[in-house]
Amino acid sequence: MATSFEMAVADRAAFSRFYRGLTSSDRTTLFVFRQTDDIYTVFGSDADMVAKEFFQNKSFVRTMAVASKGDDMEVDEGERPGEGLNYVNIFPSRLEKLLMFLVNNKRRDVQLYVSSGQEWLPSIKVDAGCIDGINAFLGQDLSSSDPASAIVMSVRVVTKQQQMKVCVATFDCIVQEFGVCEFLDDGHLTLLESLIGEHAPKEVLLETNAAIQPSVEKMLEQRTSSFEVQPKSAFSTATIEQDLRRLLSGPLEHYLAEMDKKDALGAVASLIRHVKLLSNEHVHGRCSLTSLELHQFMKPLDNNAARSLNVFPSVSDSNTLSSLYGILNKCKTHAGSRLLHQWIRQPLLSVPLINERLDLVSMFLGDQSLCASLRDTFLKRTPDLAKLSSKFRQNKAKLEDCVQLYKFVVEVPICLSILEDIKAIPGAAADLLQTKFIRPLDQAKANMAQFESLIEQSIDLDAVERHEFLINAAFTPELTESKQAKDAITKEIDQIAAETDSHLGMKGKIVANFKDGIGFHLRVSRKDEKLLRGKSQYQVVETRKDGVRFVTTRMRALNREYATVSSVYSELQSEIAKKLISVVGSYCPVIDQFNRILSRLDVLSSFATVADLAPIPYCRPELLPLGDRRISLVRSRHPCLEMQPHVESYIPNDVELDGNRRFQIITGPNMGGKSTYLRQIALTVLMAQMGSYVPCDSATIALCDSVLARVGAGDAQHKGISTFYAEMLEASTMIRTATSNSLIIIDELGRGTSTYDGFGLAWAISDYVAKRVECLGLFATHFHELTELANSCPAVVNRHVTAHASTNSITMLYEVKDGPCDRSFGIHVAEIAQFPSSVIEEARLKAEELERFDSEQRSKDDSLTKQFASIPVDELSDEDLLRQCSTLLSA
Repeated sequence: MATSFEMAVADRAAFSRFYRGLTSSDRTTLFVFRQTDDIYTVFGSDADMVAKEFFQNKSFVRTMAVASKGDDMEVDEGERPGEGLNYVNIFPSRLEKLLMFLVNNKRRDVQLYVSSGQEWLPSIKVDAGCIDGINAFLGQDLSSSDPASAIVMSVRVVTKQQQMKVCVATFDCIVQEFGVCEFLDDGHLTLLESLIGEHAPKEVLLETNAAIQPSVEKMLEQRTSSFEVQPKSAFSTATIEQDLRRLLSGPLEHYLAEMDKKDALGAVASLIRHVKLLSNEHVHGRCSLTSLELHQFMKPLDNNAARSLNVFPSVSDSNTLSSLYGILNKCKTHAGSRLLHQWIRQPLLSVPLINERLDLVSMFLGDQSLCASLRDTFLKRTPDLAKLSSKFRQNKAKLEDCVQLYKFVVEVPICLSILEDIKAIPGAAADLLQTKFIRPLDQAKANMAQFESLIEQSIDLDAVERHEFLINAAFTPELTESKQAKDAITKEIDQIAAETDSHLGMKGKIVANFKDGIGFHLRVSRKDEKLLRGKSQYQVVETRKDGVRFVTTRMRALNREYATVSSVYSELQSEIAKKLISVVGSYCPVIDQFNRILSRLDVLSSFATVADLAPIPYCRPELLPLGDRRISLVRSRHPCLEMQPHVESYIPNDVELDGNRRFQIITGPNMGGKSTYLRQIALTVLMAQMGSYVPCDSATIALCDSVLARVGAGDAQHKGISTFYAEMLEASTMIRTATSNSLIIIDELGRGTSTYDGFGLAWAISDYVAKRVECLGLFATHFHELTELANSCPAVVNRHVTAHASTNSITMLYEVKDGPCDRSFGIHVAEIAQFPSSVIEEARLKAEELERFDSEQRSKDDSLTKQFASIPVDELSDEDLLRQCSTLLSA
């Protein structure tokens, strides 16, 4: 397979003229060219843009020589005389993200051209902003390679009686499902922000509304959601009932609750127009409509908090163990990985539902050999059912997809057998396993019984072993005759293989093989390749690590004959194949049912595997209802850090937070483990509310309605936002959205401004959270004066990370103990770093001076406070009281 765009030198000038003709007539469309071996290529100035803005690396640009310096051809931007036409190759694994970048971010139309001999023919075109068009371009579902959602969301805000009513509709491009909801929101659109975070839409459509549009746009920009403002006419419901009758799989009477949400139906109408569903006959009669549930999940982390906690891997990070998703994702199926991504975004707020997941994880932990057998013998071989279902829905499926589905269905009994064995384990929640997995799988398998018979009667399963996907020849006399011709050719090829084996003395090692692009061929190992040398009757066609493939002169001729006969066979079977694929497409609801069941099974068994294989096995958390405000962790650990190869042993720490000790202020030296301590608590809460075991010896956790994190400092120069301003925005969001049932973690707030302002803000925010919000919280800081807050608020507790300092070294102990840190290690670290002695001495003198000044000032303040307290306020007139206060202040 080629790894670059390939074209004969003689054809390049003609292609260059063809390309310039396209771009000169249409400057807004970006043209993508695909060769037969699935290399996608972008040319000219578009290639430069893709390299610079998408890959962020100009070295991706290559040059195809097309014109000499003496050529008088017109030169396109990006094409240099004497050098050629710039281009960038895109491999299929990166194509989806590139299309999302072009269609959503750059708002470009994208036209695909496909190679056909010496011609380039136009194929699929994707309009700017049309995500469903990407689906058709790829010929697969959007999430086959990306676990993120394939949801488009539409939002309209209606103001009635001075109340803000938010109407939301979503459309899932994979399962063709609409969701609708209506709710009253506050002026900050808190519930809407939570809903967007839960569903993580690829794109948001926003009805134009001057009153709230700026605030919604700002919120969407912070969440990096792609959005498009649409006119009110796009939300017209004039034809909504007629449109839904065409799209939904059942009569409108089945959706009375959803149809009653009149304002939200306007958002549905905008989705229908934007995704162009009415012109896509493949989805007619196959869509569903459901209500979106609010308050079912924890409020999602914002992007900054998720990034700071390493919840999901960054694009540039290849270490799968550096994020929570990477640690937990031991899933064997694409659907499982996608569902895990969703569960991490949507931790539960129901103790019974969480315990249900934990019960199932416990069952899989009961016998890890059975769990491993389930994962390796069945789940690992399960195809991407969402992708298959999407192909059948769009009429993109082939006979190969029918066979793939058939192979999956016939192996479902293996899964059922293993689940029955797990159910028999003493202590297992047998009823739960029966209800959630065994019975639904058994029913889905029964619903596919006719499908199995259909495939066995319709498809030549023997030919599948040769990677040929053919309709059974018994269907028509013409197919039978064509098959006989093919069989005669394969028989002769087998005879040639036997003769060659005898001639080379390989003792039965040489047999005929078939491979797309080569056809029938013979193969020897690389060490036996010398047997072919000097023998003109053998022609090598491919050399790879697994051996050398070769043919004979007669086999070449037979391959041509076989290709001709196969072409005739394909034409004869095409109509039958179309009808068969159409019938198989009617099983999409059952395929989707399998997908839902097995993705859940995959994630829960993955949780069990992670809990069992951790350096120290995870424990099952005890969940308390919302409102109990308690987190008690014994020997808790950071799930990612303990898995790093360089970490030989992890120092665990206990955590105790409750209503009386609800706010911890943590002090201590840099690199002492303060940030890690905060992060591991937040991640443990997220894991517990997902239904996962947690990295502790024991854990008792009251449900939190949100985890609000301000961890790490960073600016946003492209938005004109400084580090300090970014901190204040995040802190403001935390204070605004926190409830008494939230968990707040703050790391180093107030460093981006003056010491006094920074400390003042840190104190005020801590005081507000501890006394007004009254939620559980942790604040890691270098403002040691902040520890004084414990004197005015009994719910504030001081803790510190420990270190051992000697003359020329400092050793971090990574233990979190009660009380404030009793010293600063800054000057000591500077000594170890070998600062000049004069600098060290001046720093020490200045520190002592400031310490004295601070001590004297504190003493004066205490004295003044006592004098004020001794004033007999009730016995003095207003004038005498004012005079005495003035005297004290001026003293």
